[in-house]
Amino acid sequence: MPPRVLGRAAFQVLAGLTGAGPQSAKELYRGAPYGVGYFVGVWLP
Repeated sequence: MPPRVLGRAAFQVLAGLTGAGPQSAKELYRGAPYGVGYFVGVWLP
């Protein structure tokens, strides 16, 4: 992303464009190997 787009305000604007939330979500993987948490999933609008 260009430097002028980075920052919390830019992400808040992008979040407002997506709507209320995902219509469906699927968790593909959740784990904490070696003490590091990982989540892999798919969210569909």
